[in-house]
Amino acid sequence: RMMRDSSLINAREGFALAPTWPVAGPRLPAFAPIDHILVCPGIRVLDFRRGPYTGSDHFPIAATLRIPKAPPAACGRGAQGTT
Repeated sequence: RMMRDSSLINAREGFALAPTWPVAGPRLPAFAPIDHILVCPGIRVLDFRRGPYTGSDHFPIAATLRIPKAPPAACGRGAQGTT
Protein backbone atom coordinates (compact mmCIF):
# COMPACT_ATOMS: atom_id res chain seq x y z
CA ARG A 1 0.00 0.00 0.00
CA MET A 2 2.81 2.40 0.82
CA MET A 3 4.32 2.02 -2.65
CA ARG A 4 0.92 2.38 -4.30
CA ASP A 5 0.07 5.55 -2.36
CA SER A 6 3.45 7.25 -2.72
CA SER A 7 6.08 7.95 -5.33
CA LEU A 8 8.55 5.56 -3.69
CA ILE A 9 10.26 2.94 -5.86
CA ASN A 10 11.32 -0.55 -4.80
CA ALA A 11 15.14 -0.66 -5.03
CA ARG A 12 14.87 -4.32 -6.11
CA GLU A 13 13.49 -3.33 -9.55
CA GLY A 14 15.94 -4.28 -12.28
CA PHE A 15 17.90 -6.64 -10.02
CA ALA A 16 17.54 -10.29 -9.06
CA LEU A 17 14.40 -11.37 -7.18
CA ALA A 18 16.41 -11.90 -3.93
CA PRO A 19 13.80 -13.68 -1.78
CA THR A 20 14.25 -12.96 1.93
CA TRP A 21 11.76 -15.17 3.79
CA PRO A 22 11.30 -17.74 5.29
CA VAL A 23 14.76 -18.85 6.30
CA ALA A 24 14.96 -22.12 8.18
CA GLY A 25 18.73 -22.40 8.03
CA PRO A 26 21.78 -21.66 5.93
CA ARG A 27 21.04 -24.35 3.34
CA LEU A 28 17.28 -24.01 2.84
CA PRO A 29 16.10 -21.54 0.19
CA ALA A 30 13.84 -18.60 0.91
CA PHE A 31 11.00 -18.04 -1.60
CA ALA A 32 9.25 -14.74 -0.78
CA PRO A 33 10.76 -11.27 -1.40
CA ILE A 34 8.85 -9.59 1.46
CA ASP A 35 11.55 -7.18 2.67
CA HIS A 36 12.06 -3.92 0.79
CA ILE A 37 14.26 -0.87 0.41
CA LEU A 38 12.19 2.02 -0.92
CA VAL A 39 13.77 5.05 -2.59
CA CYS A 40 12.56 8.37 -3.93
CA PRO A 41 12.57 8.99 -7.68
CA GLY A 42 15.90 10.59 -8.54
CA ILE A 43 17.88 8.38 -6.16
CA ARG A 44 19.82 5.93 -8.29
CA VAL A 45 20.13 2.31 -7.15
CA LEU A 46 23.59 1.09 -8.17
CA ASP A 47 23.38 -2.36 -6.59
CA PHE A 48 20.82 -4.47 -4.71
CA ARG A 49 21.75 -7.70 -2.98
CA ARG A 50 20.66 -10.22 -0.41
CA GLY A 51 23.06 -10.77 2.44
CA PRO A 52 24.21 -14.03 4.00
CA TYR A 53 22.36 -16.13 6.54
CA THR A 54 22.62 -14.47 9.97
CA GLY A 55 20.44 -16.69 12.15
CA SER A 56 17.25 -14.66 11.58
CA ASP A 57 14.11 -15.94 9.84
CA HIS A 58 14.75 -13.24 7.17
CA PHE A 59 17.81 -12.74 4.98
CA PRO A 60 19.18 -9.18 5.17
CA ILE A 61 19.11 -6.95 2.08
CA ALA A 62 21.36 -4.06 1.14
CA ALA A 63 21.55 -1.51 -1.63
CA THR A 64 24.20 0.86 -2.88
CA LEU A 65 22.60 4.23 -3.66
CA ARG A 66 23.67 7.39 -5.43
CA ILE A 67 21.89 10.26 -3.73
CA PRO A 68 21.93 13.65 -5.46
CA LYS A 69 23.23 16.68 -3.56
CA ALA A 70 19.77 18.26 -3.71
CA PRO A 71 16.95 15.94 -2.58
CA PRO A 72 14.53 14.95 -5.35
CA ALA A 73 11.45 17.21 -5.39
CA ALA A 74 9.12 14.19 -5.66
CA CYS A 75 10.32 12.88 -2.30
CA GLY A 76 8.36 15.13 -0.01
CA ARG A 77 5.64 14.15 2.39
CA GLY A 78 3.78 11.04 1.34
CA ALA A 79 0.13 10.12 1.64
CA GLN A 80 0.71 8.98 5.23
CA GLY A 81 2.29 12.29 6.32
CA THR A 82 5.81 10.86 6.53
CA THR A 83 8.98 11.80 4.69
